[in-house]
Amino acid sequence: MTQAFEIRAADDYPLHASLYDANSDRALIVASAMGVKRRYYEPFAQFFAQNGITTLTFDYRGIGDSRPRSLRSFGRTLTEWGTLDIPAAIEWVARELKPKSLAYAGHSAGGQLAGLAHNIDRVEQLIFVCAQSGYWRYWPGMRKWALGALWVTMPKVSRAVGFFPSKLLGLGSEELPREVASEWAKWGRHPHYLFGYHDPAPYARITAPLLAWSFATDTYAPKAAVEDLLRRYRAAQIMHLHVEVGTLGHFDFFRQTKGAALWNDTLEWLCVA
Repeated sequence: MTQAFEIRAADDYPLHASLYDANSDRALIVASAMGVKRRYYEPFAQFFAQNGITTLTFDYRGIGDSRPRSLRSFGRTLTEWGTLDIPAAIEWVARELKPKSLAYAGHSAGGQLAGLAHNIDRVEQLIFVCAQSGYWRYWPGMRKWALGALWVTMPKVSRAVGFFPSKLLGLGSEELPREVASEWAKWGRHPHYLFGYHDPAPYARITAPLLAWSFATDTYAPKAAVEDLLRRYRAAQIMHLHVEVGTLGHFDFFRQTKGAALWNDTLEWLCVA
């Protein structure tokens, strides 16, 4: 059974969420990539619910159903996704479902922001998919310079338009709130990415087992960038599976037609980690 509802963050901002109920004592939270609506993860969530793990997906503030009618006056930040939105999802699951086991799957930004959540210690297992540092010099060849240029121009475009027009520029399916885009670009220009602006100590204290997926054909998350982020989770028991063969891109893991073969491996890891 699937239920759509609202979760209130600590600042009372309403976040739209979906619960895929397996009527079990195990739960999984899916934290989206940058500018990706929660419904993109529906096949993944349904798979885990069908295999006995109740799964929650949610939209960050400013994205999907958690977006206001206009983004032009919307001043919410990327940091708030990590310090308010992710904690709200964790708190709701812990309070309402009271699971004996709680796991967290972070796609790209969802893995980057996990350590900003003050209650991430409630999570017993972490799954990262294509989660990476966004520092531009980790990209090879011309992609390095293209990303560096994007980080310079993104704040200027966002200020001029009132939001970052990702769809118009062919960079995503969701427009990004102005301050989210500007903060993301600021992080991307710093050699330590978000850790140039946030204390890495909470990340270093996380001890949960961590399964990290990355793909050689993913142009958004090169291996070096993934490894840099994983280094921040110093105390976690990390299993990094970097797939060298195939054609899986940054979003393909969650597409049933492309990534479903790896869902069974992820489920198996959850059951034994």
